[in-house]
Amino acid sequence: LSWSPDGELLSAVIHVGSNVAETHEESPVFDLAIVSPAGTVSATLATEVGMWATPQFSPNGGRLLFGRATVPYQSATSSYELVTIDRDGSNRTTVYAPQSHAGLDLPEWVWSPDGNQIAFIELGDISVLDLSTGAVHTLTNEGGGVALRWR
Repeated sequence: LSWSPDGELLSAVIHVGSNVAETHEESPVFDLAIVSPAGTVSATLATEVGMWATPQFSPNGGRLLFGRATVPYQSATSSYELVTIDRDGSNRTTVYAPQSHAGLDLPEWVWSPDGNQIAFIELGDISVLDLSTGAVHTLTNEGGGVALRWR
């Protein structure tokens, strides 16, 4: 779960059935949804994102950052790309899709406080993506990164 900064919405990865004969627990399908705590808003923003999509609202609450499984029906072991989407479901954009290998193995990413950059862990190294230019700068090279917090 991720709260919007104004506290009006929650984003979550929802386990959904992929066909009539399958229960939600047996299904390999996970969608990205938002809901208001009062239950007045409920919407699916993206389908088949994967179980480790880990949505995060931007600091101003206007966009969501999430991972999209490259193999959505095997998302437990799939690698992920980074995607942004407006909170109304429009303007879906892949902001980082690694070219040199399959993608991000574990979903660990965070917005910068101003919402202009995203830090993420790839192959154990911390990288920063500038959303305005698309430039990626790798900050470490020893492969030991496991968690992020932007201060």
